[in-house]
Amino acid sequence: MVEIVHGFRTLSTITSISLAQLIPLPEKIKSVATIETSKHLGYSSFLPSDIPLEKPSPPSSLLHPSLRTPITFTEISSMEEFSSLSINYSYHIFTDGSKHDGVVGAAFVAFDPCEVYVTKKFKLHPSCSVFQAEMLAIHKACEWIASNSNNINSCIIFSDSKSSLQELSNPYSYNTFAVNIFHLLHTLSSSNINVGFAWVKAHIGIAGNEIADIAAKSAASLHKSPDFIHTPISHIKLRLRDSLMDSRKSFYEQPLTSCHTKKYLPTFDDLSAFLSVIKPSFAITQFLTNHSFNKSYLHRFNITPDDLCPCDSAEKQTFDHLIFFSQLIPLPEKIKSVATIETSKHLGYSSFLPSDIPLEKPSPPSSLLHPSLRTPITFTEISSMEEFSSLSINYSYHIFTDGSKHDGVVGAAFVAFDPCEVYVTKKFKLHPSCSVFQAEMLAIHKACEWIASNSNNINSCIIFSDSKSSLQELSNPYSYNTFAVNIFHLLHTLSSSNINVGFAWVKAHIGIAGNEIADIAAKSAASLHKSPDFIHTPISHIKLRLRDSLMDSRKSFYEQPLTSCHTKKYLPTFDDLSAFLSVIKPSFAITQFLTNHSFNKSYLHRFNITPDDLCPCDSAEKQTFDHLIFFSAAACRVIKRVALDGETTQVLTGHGGLAAYLHRFKRKDSPVCACGDEDETVPHLLVRCPIHALERHKLENRLDIDMTESNLKIIMMDDGMRPPLLQFWSPGSAASPGIALGRGHRGRKSGSRQKWTEPPYLDPLVPSSSPPQRPQEGPCLFRLPPMAA
Repeated sequence: MVEIVHGFRTLSTITSISLAQLIPLPEKIKSVATIETSKHLGYSSFLPSDIPLEKPSPPSSLLHPSLRTPITFTEISSMEEFSSLSINYSYHIFTDGSKHDGVVGAAFVAFDPCEVYVTKKFKLHPSCSVFQAEMLAIHKACEWIASNSNNINSCIIFSDSKSSLQELSNPYSYNTFAVNIFHLLHTLSSSNINVGFAWVKAHIGIAGNEIADIAAKSAASLHKSPDFIHTPISHIKLRLRDSLMDSRKSFYEQPLTSCHTKKYLPTFDDLSAFLSVIKPSFAITQFLTNHSFNKSYLHRFNITPDDLCPCDSAEKQTFDHLIFFSQLIPLPEKIKSVATIETSKHLGYSSFLPSDIPLEKPSPPSSLLHPSLRTPITFTEISSMEEFSSLSINYSYHIFTDGSKHDGVVGAAFVAFDPCEVYVTKKFKLHPSCSVFQAEMLAIHKACEWIASNSNNINSCIIFSDSKSSLQELSNPYSYNTFAVNIFHLLHTLSSSNINVGFAWVKAHIGIAGNEIADIAAKSAASLHKSPDFIHTPISHIKLRLRDSLMDSRKSFYEQPLTSCHTKKYLPTFDDLSAFLSVIKPSFAITQFLTNHSFNKSYLHRFNITPDDLCPCDSAEKQTFDHLIFFSAAACRVIKRVALDGETTQVLTGHGGLAAYLHRFKRKDSPVCACGDEDETVPHLLVRCPIHALERHKLENRLDIDMTESNLKIIMMDDGMRPPLLQFWSPGSAASPGIALGRGHRGRKSGSRQKWTEPPYLDPLVPSSSPPQRPQEGPCLFRLPPMAA
């Protein structure tokens, strides 16, 4: 399963099976048991008790082997091929089977030389298959030929089922229909009746094939008991597959399993839909399982010293973190860093180091031992004093090695104990750019050199190290590490001198005196006032220096002028951005806020998704994210102070008894206002419509401000001017007559919707000496219909 999904061996069984879209083993065993039990008993729990399963014919029912001959058939794909073949036979029989809408039927149509045809129809149980229907049709056709053998001397059977004809081409078939057909054909052959077979391509204009097709479909719908009821085992498998789908679904969706995968694909249907489009690969499986090359996963197996991401020492480096939260390096800088690393590897030095400090290089292949001499080093793991004591008595000399890096200095040391418990300490200083791994490997290398130089006195020795990574490097005989290659050569020389050298990993600080002495010696070696014994810098140091420089590049990359202007309004410096993202992780909403790339008209209008970029709250203001956040708050304060009724809501939304609005839903023939100047909208009626000029003039005198679209915002925001404006569109009263802005309402009667009515309305072309009068009766434009009692 792991190989199918291209994942690591640590994947859970449930996740592996679900990603591979396989059936859980217990359910698979149950399904196989159900199938085999059904085959053996001849019936199934998926079927009524009176519906038997189809069984293969017993071997004794087959023809004698000397009489078994395969049936050959011709393939016909055109009318010309059909015509050239059919003239060789006096009778033509077309067979067909059909299964649709849960019913199954079969039929054959027999044409005599005079083109008179006979149609026979047969109904099968709904659980039967199309293959059975096709085979039944051929079987019944052969029976019909046998019953009319006195009138027939040659006949050809046409079928559009190639699988049925291929089954008949196998003389050793145990299929019940095939065995019966073979017997009938043998009888007909004994009577010198020639029966041929041909596969004909469906729907190419052959009349007999089309008639048989129609007959088979009508046979499936006959109101009669089935002529054939034996269910194929394929039906049981199909029913089992449906039940297994439910099992797979519950198997995946059980709690506390595949938790990481369910973060993205919470249900089995989601997983199936995803995998139907994107097949599992190494990258996809890593993403869906979090079993990947990230420190959070690798630290579980002690492959990395910690699970924290270098971008943020407080965040675990998970796959989610790398994809969604990790602050990525700009591509040009990333390319430069890769080029710097590869150039340093090639030249052997780096601009980050003094010219006299070379880079560590792998050993050339020619320096390795001959393949026949390469043997992996095995080591024992010691976690307690008891294990140490039981192992150490097998060796005369005990050597403890250690490496240390602290406060910018690096050292290595080993301590060798002879059989009399007298020990020798050797210390070595390394260049500050060297790594702890190099210090550990140097200590082991120097210990092996010391053994070789004292080989006359040593017959067995064991080297204890608390660096498992160093011992794992030595367990690879094909390693190109310079220390490892030199150690392999030394061990081969010692082995030739019959000196047994063993290795063991010892857990640090468990009370083993030799290990503690080596630890102190390595730390003191790092502070020695002498030139380094080893100066080759590892490539990891260059990567570390590059990472620091890349942080500066990211800072300048973000803070360059004329870029990320919207983001910098809130987070002007890279440090501000980093501090913000260390607390609040990017999300869809946060990214929209910080970039202004969001579902606002200012952004959408750039791509012609909206006709303009203006906010509906103010036709002069662009609808940006800032506008929505900072200026919508003022609108909310105003709305809270307004008593919303039907009329006010219609004015504020534009959804009301306006010709322009009603015309959108074909309730008005024209969107034009009665004044004839422009479309009847809320701004038109409030600001420009000449029909309401008198009321508008009175309101302007009362408010001491012109009624313009730009001033509507000012009026609405002012607590003193707002009430008269609200009365302007509300129904009139004796104290405040207002104006009638509309001419229609929509009512309901008995649950049905009536069309908009046209109440009496004033004529816009009245003489100037007779000022417009508001209608005495009739609903206001924004008056909602009364609620039913």
